[in-house]
Amino acid sequence: NVYDVVIVGAGPAGLAAAVYGGSEGLKTLLIEKRAPGGQAGTSSRIENYLGFPKGLSGSDLARRA
Repeated sequence: NVYDVVIVGAGPAGLAAAVYGGSEGLKTLLIEKRAPGGQAGTSSRIENYLGFPKGLSGSDLARRA
């Protein structure tokens, strides 16, 4: 397979990069050794993530990306 963008690490920055790449129509591959969301994926609440002014849980962030 050929991808336009390959992102290594599915922490908050990697998830954001994947979302933006996909929204621009780029064929995007996101690689993560462990769980999507990285350490943030296990957080009960993230208050300051771009695009979610009311906050969300780490698992919600990983699922939405």
